[in-house]
Amino acid sequence: MRTYYFLLIALFSLVGCTNRTQPTAAYDAMEADVQVEVIPSDDTLKLSDIYTTAYDIVAFHPVVLSYISDIIKYDSTWIVWGQCAEGHILQFDGRGAYCKTLLGIGNGPKEAVDIISMKLYGNSLYCLVNYGTELLKLNLTDGSEEWRMRMPDTICSAADFEPLSENQFLFLKSVYRGSPTHESRLYTYDRTANRILAERLELDKRTGQYISFGQKNCLYRYRDSIRYYEVFRKGILQYNDTRMDLQGYLSFVENVYSFPDDRLFGEYTFDSFIETCEESPYIWAHSNLYEGERFITSVFRYRHHLYLNVIDKCSSRSHSYRWMRDDIVTDAVTPVEEGLSRLAVAGRVHYYTLSYDCLSRLIESKPASGFNQQLQDATAGMNEDANDLVICLYEK
Repeated sequence: MRTYYFLLIALFSLVGCTNRTQPTAAYDAMEADVQVEVIPSDDTLKLSDIYTTAYDIVAFHPVVLSYISDIIKYDSTWIVWGQCAEGHILQFDGRGAYCKTLLGIGNGPKEAVDIISMKLYGNSLYCLVNYGTELLKLNLTDGSEEWRMRMPDTICSAADFEPLSENQFLFLKSVYRGSPTHESRLYTYDRTANRILAERLELDKRTGQYISFGQKNCLYRYRDSIRYYEVFRKGILQYNDTRMDLQGYLSFVENVYSFPDDRLFGEYTFDSFIETCEESPYIWAHSNLYEGERFITSVFRYRHHLYLNVIDKCSSRSHSYRWMRDDIVTDAVTPVEEGLSRLAVAGRVHYYTLSYDCLSRLIESKPASGFNQQLQDATAGMNEDANDLVICLYEK
């Protein structure tokens, strides 16, 4: 049931042509007060080193979800993006019992063919849907769809977004659409005026043909700030509301593991670029970044392996791990890609999923009776059709 989102690679169909021969400067580093160095290591992360030993488990029921892609805590309920027969986005009570469907499957009101991203702003849930061609607003107070808009052609097929206000949004675009002039990665858009207010970071057609990694949480809100990170970027950028511009928030120090520009920009096919990455001595596919109150976590590939990177904002230090020792919930040591799977973060709460597949592997190594009582209660009756458990871990 669990979807391995840490490296979902997709090749997009691109249209149009361009006369540009020089690589884009979109990956250039920006100055930032905080600088950290990312280095692959074969170390093991002990979860109790960064989380308290107290945790919560949520089991969503009785509907069967094909996956859980995102989760938001709203008042005393859970908003879950996880497709099932009942819809794309569902609302559950605090104990995980199904309440209602917020967004169904289809082409009608309060329906969509697919979901690209969902964001909570005030008492409204905004959803980027239908392959990034539409944005809609759901009122969580009464469950109604307040409005739905077609994305402007310039920003069509958006990959992510973040609300700036009730009617202004920052959109991320990853696919070159064939403009005769240029296209950008980030657009500030006013819905009421139907106008693009600003655009930043030129989108390069050539690199877009092979740098096509599935990635989550590219645009995210931390307190009152909106931040941006994508694969191969040399740090995290922060959006400035006043100037509608970007500034450096955190930068990655250049070292021997940094992917050099003369290797990043080349005459690649999609397959040849992946092969180059796997055989190179550089970090690649650094993605899925989640920022909590104290820790920023992300994953990257080095050679053929997946690593978890943890940045401690208190010390401005970064450390990567090939292995995870879950001494809080399952009492198991696994490679990063086989243990608890990161799902989302909200303040000091980090949400993970535990799938039946992962659980069954753990049971093979030791009997379920060896689990603590809280996990035994949550896993009682789980089978291959069971929903992933959501594990809530709390930063120290």
